[in-house]
Amino acid sequence: MRIGHIVATSTAAAALMLGAALPASAAGSHAAADTVKGSKAKVVVYQDPMFRGRFETLTHSIRNLSVVGGYPGSARNMGKRTAVFYSKVDYRGARFSLPPGHVAAYLPNYGVHGGSLRFR
Repeated sequence: MRIGHIVATSTAAAALMLGAALPASAAGSHAAADTVKGSKAKVVVYQDPMFRGRFETLTHSIRNLSVVGGYPGSARNMGKRTAVFYSKVDYRGARFSLPPGHVAAYLPNYGVHGGSLRFR
């Protein structure tokens, strides 16, 4: 009787684990699809030069970089589109282009808290 109880318990536990694992794996495959789609535009910006300080990953153009901490000190372009940094909000002023796969240990310091980022 004890062996039958152990088998029944093991079977029930396996079924629960399998049932819990299915939605998680489905969610994981959906997340992987989003990652592939979102990888076209992806730049990691750092607060300070030489990739130091607070950082954030950006995947879309931003009219005013002050919402993410101001103009960055350094950046890594991890995507497949060129990241263009502008010295002023609304994509105006001096600009600096960072091609796909490139890094900039020191971004130009325009002395402003703002700026903007556009992907091309």
